[in-house]
Amino acid sequence: IVIVNNTSAYTGLLGLVSSKLMNKKLLVEYNDLQALYTVELLKGRLNESLLKPLGRLLVSIEDVIVKNGWKVTAITGFIKRYAEERGTRRDITVIPDGVDTDFFNPSGFDRREIRSKYGIRDEEILCVYAGRIDICAGGELLVETVDLLDHRNIRFMLVGEGDPSLLKECCRRPNVILTGLVAREDVPRYLVAADIILVPFPDNLASHSISPLKLFEALAMEKIVIASDVSGIREVVTE
Repeated sequence: IVIVNNTSAYTGLLGLVSSKLMNKKLLVEYNDLQALYTVELLKGRLNESLLKPLGRLLVSIEDVIVKNGWKVTAITGFIKRYAEERGTRRDITVIPDGVDTDFFNPSGFDRREIRSKYGIRDEEILCVYAGRIDICAGGELLVETVDLLDHRNIRFMLVGEGDPSLLKECCRRPNVILTGLVAREDVPRYLVAADIILVPFPDNLASHSISPLKLFEALAMEKIVIASDVSGIREVVTE
């Protein structure tokens, strides 16, 4: 069996070709709309006359990969419905995302450690975002949220790296702390320090397909979550 866990025109297509050459069954894990995500990422960077045909090509390749799967799993019900609407006749099994609750366990970390390190007072409300900071991951929404909640008792901590222009915008806000990239094993230390964890995504088709790990990590750490109302998140968060 050849297992493909990314339906991109690179790894996904390579997996499909390999399965044909070796006469092996192809197991496809459909975990996001990689083609549409790529198009969103290239908006503003590539001329529209090139972007549209490129987008159609990438989506077509993704369709071919999924339609040739011996078995197909989807990470959300939204992706399953999308694949069926695109003409996939395979029986698609939805296997939701998850998280290691032994690793992301609030009882194993001290809330005061990170707050003390960055000078955050007990009475201050700390909103934490942990992940890549770019447009496709809701970076512009983060900046808007920071501006909207410009209050002396509200602080924002952005954990991770990302788009230099967005990071520059965030640096201009006095209520924002940028930690930069942190080690994977340290992520729970930052999450446990939060009062609220932010999970923003823009409202587009690619975003509606996602099931972000950061959401499950936040829930495992027993934190209040403010998330965008997109389909994949709505399958998990009901309020």
